[in-house]
Amino acid sequence: MALKVALVQLEQSPVEGPEDKAKAAQRAADLLRSAPEADIYVLPELAPVGYNDAVFRNLQLLAEEELCEPGTCRHALAEVAKERRCFICYGVPGKQGESDFNIRQVVLDDTGSVVACYNKCHLADFGDGAESKYFKPGGRLCYFDCRGFRIGLLICADMRFSELCRELAVGRGCEILLQPAAFARDVSYASWQSFVECRALENQVYWAGVNYAGSYFGGSMWCPPWVDGSDKVVSRMGIEEQITVHEATKEELASTRESFRFLRQRKDRAAYGPGSSKRLYPHGAGLHAPGGGQVGQAGPGSSREDRRGWEEEPLRDPVRADAPLSEESVL
Repeated sequence: MALKVALVQLEQSPVEGPEDKAKAAQRAADLLRSAPEADIYVLPELAPVGYNDAVFRNLQLLAEEELCEPGTCRHALAEVAKERRCFICYGVPGKQGESDFNIRQVVLDDTGSVVACYNKCHLADFGDGAESKYFKPGGRLCYFDCRGFRIGLLICADMRFSELCRELAVGRGCEILLQPAAFARDVSYASWQSFVECRALENQVYWAGVNYAGSYFGGSMWCPPWVDGSDKVVSRMGIEEQITVHEATKEELASTRESFRFLRQRKDRAAYGPGSSKRLYPHGAGLHAPGGGQVGQAGPGSSREDRRGWEEEPLRDPVRADAPLSEESVL
């Protein structure tokens, strides 16, 4: 079984108001209409609106509270999802209340319905980032099912927190992690690939890191669940606007996990066994299965069987030692 994942390295458009945002969304929609065939298209962080000072200064005009209203980014991109029978993962400033904003990523299915919505948990306040000046952090993890694959959502700086990636991959069974990003070529840029390789390999998942195009951005990357330096390598883009399509397969995932069985040696599970209330790292995760929570509920706007598996769960800190992960999460 295979899934085609398209990385959309998009040029930023000048956006300062609702009309600019509508034009940027339409430009992105037109680009996707002519793109190579894929099952899911992934746009950068806050794309197609953009990640820059002009956008941040005008959040009251650009943020979206209701995703389904005319004039929203979803309004333009949902038409493409229906036409091409594909999933689309895009970004937009989210609004909560009168003055709180989130960095938000939304996923549309092939009917144009919203099946996942994630607010960035870890804001970047290093390098060229000053996100907490404008945004509030989210507090929930998010994943969804796409044509037989479980996919987890992260946004840019979230990758620096191994516990979030591990919980999505091992705790929730995600096989692909998407990382929409606005990775400027500042002091933190050189570490991006190292983090991607580490997170993909330690969790044995595919990783899609999608950046903006341009001389100060670029370098979007696709990482397989194992890298050996020969036929299994990280694939990276240049700085130009382009779309590349990559294939994730169940066969490669199974082969990697069978050849390199270190996930089965994890001490936090193997030391006490599935279902045990004892944890080797009782304060290390910051995430856990909620009491009474059930994996498998349908996402908003979804009623079809293959949408099941979407779930958004609160982050809790410290982690509760009496709330172990379900047995099905053990690889």
